[in-house]
Amino acid sequence: MKNTNRITSLTWEYPSFPPRPIKREVLFSLMHEGPQIYFVNDSNEVLSKVSVNTVGFVGDGSVTNESDKIYKDVKPGESVMLDEYDMVLDSDFVLGLIIEVESEKYGKMSINSKMGKGSVPSQPLIYKDLTTPRMVNIIMKEEK
Repeated sequence: MKNTNRITSLTWEYPSFPPRPIKREVLFSLMHEGPQIYFVNDSNEVLSKVSVNTVGFVGDGSVTNESDKIYKDVKPGESVMLDEYDMVLDSDFVLGLIIEVESEKYGKMSINSKMGKGSVPSQPLIYKDLTTPRMVNIIMKEEK
């Protein structure tokens, strides 16, 4: 069986519609490959650690899921699988991801993705100028 937890074939592309006047270079993004969602490292740096927690809710109850997905030494251009969705079972949930990233250049950061019904949408997380799209938040963590 082929290991699909790490792949190198994903790169961020803007949707063709609506047309974007400025296409910004993306540092980190989330992309779907079938029912799986991947964290894409488009930086020029090896990330020492990438881990994920799923958050979400259905109705008025909240759901958090501690993930066992922790990746070490994520190379430039490499994508790591964060979660897998089932179109039927997950369709009632609004879901998001909290991604923890550690590297020498960027330090320790926690990235909160946009949430989506049934699954987290493909999205840029951080641009190369270290800004974020709307509804994506970064929390820089202090080194101890």
